[in-house]
Amino acid sequence: MDVIRLLKAYGHRALMLAVVTTLVVGVVAAVYFLWGQPVCRASVLEFRPTFDGADKGGCSSGLLFSSADVAAAPVLDLVYDQNLIAEYCSREAFRGGFFVEQRSDASAFLDAEYQARLSDAGITPVERQRLQLEDQAKRAALPVQFRLVFVKPRACAAIPQVVVAKSMTAVLTTWAP
Repeated sequence: MDVIRLLKAYGHRALMLAVVTTLVVGVVAAVYFLWGQPVCRASVLEFRPTFDGADKGGCSSGLLFSSADVAAAPVLDLVYDQNLIAEYCSREAFRGGFFVEQRSDASAFLDAEYQARLSDAGITPVERQRLQLEDQAKRAALPVQFRLVFVKPRACAAIPQVVVAKSMTAVLTTWAP
C-alpha cells in the first residue's frame, strides 16, 4: 500500500521527469545523427581511353597502359600547383584522395543482372555455366571504362566543389594532353 501512496504523491513528478528525460535523449540523438556522423564526400569522373590498344592494356607506342598512371604523383603534383590547392590542404592529403578503378555503369548493371540470374537456386549446373559464358561474352563486348575518384580527405574539407571538379578534369588533361 505504500507504493500506491507514493504514486499518488509523486506520480506527477515522476511522469514529468520521464518526459523531460525522453526529450533530452531525443534532442541529443538528433544532434548526433545530423552533425556527429562522419561524412565521406566523393567525386567521380568516368572516362574511356580511346587511344590504340587501350582495350588490350597497351598503346600504339608499345608501352603498357596502367590506370594507376592517371593518378600518379607527378600528375597530381602538377594539378595541385596549377589549381592552387595549397590554400586548402597539403599535397600529401590531396594525393591520398585520388584513385582510379576500372568500372562503368554498364558493367555495374551487367553485374546486377547476372548476380540475380545466377542466385536462382533452381538453375542446373549446365544453365549456370551457360549464364557465366554469356556474362563473359557481354563483358568482353563492353568498352574499357574507368572512373577517376576523389574521396575528399578530412584535411581537404575546405576545398570548394568547383575546385574539386576542375582538378579532376585537370588530372585527365594533364595525364593525356
